[in-house]
Amino acid sequence: MFTFPLLQNQPLRHGVSAAAEGNIDLRFSSADQVALSLNNISSALNLDPRAIVQAEQIHATNVALVDSSHRGQVIQGADALVTKDPSVVLMLRIADCPPVILYDPTNHALGLVHSGWRGIIGKIGLTALEQMMLHFHTNPGNLLVAIGPCLSTLTLDHSPLQQDLPEWHAFITRKNNSYTVNLLDFVTHTFQAAGVSAANIENSGINTQTSPAYFSYIRSQLNNEPDGRFAALAKLNPQNG
Repeated sequence: MFTFPLLQNQPLRHGVSAAAEGNIDLRFSSADQVALSLNNISSALNLDPRAIVQAEQIHATNVALVDSSHRGQVIQGADALVTKDPSVVLMLRIADCPPVILYDPTNHALGLVHSGWRGIIGKIGLTALEQMMLHFHTNPGNLLVAIGPCLSTLTLDHSPLQQDLPEWHAFITRKNNSYTVNLLDFVTHTFQAAGVSAANIENSGINTQTSPAYFSYIRSQLNNEPDGRFAALAKLNPQNG
């Protein structure tokens, strides 16, 4: 179970599971196996699996505000979840897309963002931050941002869609007919440009494509490996008063 040093002394629980802890996506395992994996992962973090709220993850930029009424649900159309309710556990299913935990220590508010490739282009991280600013009065200068295991760079044999967007030019390199898109650096840059301090952003340093400890969609396609999804979870601790 991976946890972020940046968040360890904060009043929340969080973690990113590894492939050895089980697949948590019904597309790749039976319902019983997924339930067992979720129970074991939740137990390792002292979380109640009945409190889990998931985003549907459709590779869009929709952000859902959730509370206790959403426990046990998958929020349709959402790729990010934000809350101030300590009775819910936010969860994403991850293979290569960056999972991003947002924590506002001043207002004790939490966000969890699935940064799919379309979501990154659409700056879903900023959309989630905007929702936290709107609902919880989050100041970007106080925000803590933790970016989990993911595909840090994407290599293509054709010009990427981002090539036509000037803000992406610094994050795309070309060698002969191969293009490399630095997704992780773009996500980090996006938060810094919004006012998040570099000292308040932590990257796990784990590249899913090259780390067999984590599921990777791209690696499964290239190497004909079993596919699956690992979990990124976060929950606020209750506060007195």
